[in-house]
This record gives sequence, C-alpha cells and structure tokens, in this order.
Amino acid sequence: MEINSLPVELTVVWNGNFNIDNPAQNKVHLYKCGAMRESCGLCLKADPDYECGWCEGQNQCTLKHHCPILENRWLELSGTGGKCTNPKITGISPVRGPREGGTRVTIRGENLGLEFRDIASHVKVAGVECVPLVDGYIPAEQIVCEMGEAKLSQHAGYVDICIAECKPEFTARSPQLYYFTTLTLSDLHPKRGPVSGGTQITITGKNLQAGSNVSVWLGGQPCLSPRRTVDFIICNTTASSGGLSKVEVMVKVDKARIRKELAKVPKELEFEYMEDPTIVRIDPEWSIVSGNTPINVWGTNLDLIQNPQIRAKYGAKEHINRWANDSPFNLELGQLLRASLENPGSVFVNIQTSKLTLKTAIIGHTSCPAVRVDCLK
Repeated sequence: MEINSLPVELTVVWNGNFNIDNPAQNKVHLYKCGAMRESCGLCLKADPDYECGWCEGQNQCTLKHHCPILENRWLELSGTGGKCTNPKITGISPVRGPREGGTRVTIRGENLGLEFRDIASHVKVAGVECVPLVDGYIPAEQIVCEMGEAKLSQHAGYVDICIAECKPEFTARSPQLYYFTTLTLSDLHPKRGPVSGGTQITITGKNLQAGSNVSVWLGGQPCLSPRRTVDFIICNTTASSGGLSKVEVMVKVDKARIRKELAKVPKELEFEYMEDPTIVRIDPEWSIVSGNTPINVWGTNLDLIQNPQIRAKYGAKEHINRWANDSPFNLELGQLLRASLENPGSVFVNIQTSKLTLKTAIIGHTSCPAVRVDCLK
C-alpha cells in the first residue's frame, strides 16, 4: 500500500555498537512527494515542511531540485508564480433536483482551488447559479453548493466552474448532466394510526429520490427518519399534537413542496389519528405445565398495530413469537391476536404497542415460574 509520509523511530548508533539514548522519543518523517498526490491541487496541499511542488512540464509532484526550471514551470504553495491549471470534475451528486432550488449539489474533482475564495462565486449547475458553502468545501477536491431557482424553460445542463478567474485553463465542465425534475405524490399507506404515534407510513409517488434533503410533516408534527427511493418515502409518525383528527401530509424536498399527482381538485394526502388500541379480554387465563397453549386476545383498534409480536420473558431469557397468520381480522368484534406459548408454566401477559401499555393479565399454573409476554407494535 502506498503512503505519502511515515513517522519512524530515530536511533543514532555510535561506534557501531552503542545506541544513543532518545528520552524525548523523537521521530522523523519519511515522505515521498509524488505518493498519492497525482494532481497539482493535492500536491500543493501537502505539508509545507515537505517543500513539495508541482512540476508542470513533467506533470508530477516532486522536490524543486528534481524539476529542471528551464524546461518546466514550478508551482509551490508559498510561491507567486501562478496556481494549478486544468481543473477537472469527476462526479456530481445528486444529478436530479426540484426546479424550486435548495438542493445541495456535491461536486468532486481535481484542482478545485486551494482557498474557498477561489470558487466562491464561479459555480453554475445547468445554467443556474449554485452558491458554494464553506462547510462543504475540501480544498482541491470538493465543492458543495446550494441551488437557486430554475426557470420553467430550464430542464437540464452541465456543471460549470471557474477557479479564481474564468480563463480556459481555469474552467471545467462536468461529464454528467444535472436534471430539473418534477416530484409528485400518489398515495399513502396506512391512512390511519394510533394517536400516540409510532406508525410506519409509506408515501408513494414519482421521482422521490431527487434532491438532497427530504422532510415529511403530519399536521405540523414531523414524521421521523424518512428513507426514500425513486418510488416511495417511508417514515415513522410521532404523537398527534391535536388529539384525534385527520391531518394533512406535507412532503418537502429541498425548497419544493411536493403535491399529489394529477389531482383534479387540489387535495393533499391525509392521515387520521385514531384512538390507541385497547385490550378487553384474554382467553384462556391459564396454561398447562407443558406449555404450547394458544392465547386469544380481544380488543379495539388492534388493526392499527403493525407487525405485532408476542414476547415471552423470564429472568435473562427471552423468546419472541410473531402474530399467527391464521388469525384473520374481525373488525366488528375487534381483532384476534394469537400466539403459542413455547415456555411452560405461569405466564404474566403485558400487551403493549411501541408507545403505550394496553393491558396486563395473569395466565398461569401455580407449579411453574412466571413468564412475561409482550405484544409489541
């Protein structure tokens, strides 16, 4: 593996046999200017103590005495003889964003200036001004800029940059196009969940992976940890701030508010906060010593629980059973949760969602230790 510098122990040997003490643990650095510094910008970023410079004729990073001045142009960080030419863009991300702007575009490349002022006002993406951000700038290697608003007539284009001045030798164009994209929403599932939150919702649509930042709001409350692909956004609801109600679902990507696709009547997606699930009965309230007793749980709004599980816990041991697939919903009577107890003995049942406890009951046989069972959202 190639490295550009390596600290090593310093040992001085006297008379061929005696090592001179080094109580300060002094070290020396072995270095090679050209190692991992294939571009002018990376070369001039090297520690000034190394005295590395860019030999333009030989197109390599080296020491000054290895670059014949008569045949070559020598560039060094402390010098006034010019700056790195031939900037190059190797990649941009993302390559799509909303026309409303606000997208943070990351530009990677070579020779992208050595100071922020070199690129502070010379970046355009698809013909639109993109304002460079100080906190995203890596000298010579990376520029992060925030997009302005595009006109309706603008659809796609290259990334163009100038380093300090817009002369041909200091300009670069990306190999990729950047596209202005229209993002749309189509549906939401599920459309209701417990008032205490914790529901994982999926919002479907088109071009939802465009832009750099997404946020989802349900009636003023954030939907947490949004993840997205081209076709959907997934996030987790928080508790309702307005109690039981229907709320508007708002999706923002950068500075664009995303709306429902082809809606004849302007109507946003809605999510309904419902009463939290409750448990009204557990049957049976006993178990045989050998276990494997089916437990039936009745209640209200149990269809709001996603991916329920039965967790049996005793001491440090724990076992989780999933909701039995052969127990269909009965919305008129409430829903039936069913699980087999794989641990024999008395069972302490605590059924809860991820946000609240629903009911506690004892199911048992007096000759066996207690086991705790949780029905989790």
